[in-house]
Amino acid sequence: MNKRVLGLLGLMGLVVVGSFAWHRQHALPQEAANQGTAAAKALPVSADTLALELESIEAIKADNADLEERIEALRLQQADADKLIALKAARLESLEKPPQKP
Repeated sequence: MNKRVLGLLGLMGLVVVGSFAWHRQHALPQEAANQGTAAAKALPVSADTLALELESIEAIKADNADLEERIEALRLQQADADKLIALKAARLESLEKPPQKP
């Protein structure tokens, strides 16, 4: 066989070995994660953990409410700015027009 064919066969071998290694590396964590969730479902959750999670949820809800209020205030501010821009544009347009003779 010539050098070109041997080179291509070697390259194909590297691709096969590399893809096998990649598959092994990425498939195992998924299987372990699936086993971990099954084990987590079997374990009871303590009352302390539940209390902490509920407290965390309430804090997140409070933060979300604050952020929604801030978003609404910014929308109102933007609406005011848009009105001001429209007024200034109209004023500039009226100043740029030549005066009309009666």
